[in-house]
Amino acid sequence: MVFPLVTQPIFFGYLAAIAGALYLSSKPQNEAMNLFLAFISRWTLFIVFVVISFTYIPENTLIAMFLLVYLNATFNPPIKLVIL
Repeated sequence: MVFPLVTQPIFFGYLAAIAGALYLSSKPQNEAMNLFLAFISRWTLFIVFVVISFTYIPENTLIAMFLLVYLNATFNPPIKLVIL
C-alpha cells in the first residue's frame, strides 16, 4: 500500500468529482461549451485536490501529485464526432 488507508478517500473523491464534472459538462448542447466546461472543471478540481493532498499527505506529496496528474490526464471526456 503506497498511501495509508485513511488518505485513500481523497483519490476516490477525486475520481468521483471528475466523473461528476464531466457528466455535468456534457449537458449543454454546444460542443464548444462542453469542451470548455470539461477543461475548466477538470483543472479546477485538480488544483483543489492537489491542495487537499498536500495538506493531508505531507510525507508522500510527490507521489500524490503524480497520481493526481495521471488520473487527470487519463480520465478524458469522450470526444463527440461532429458531422457537418
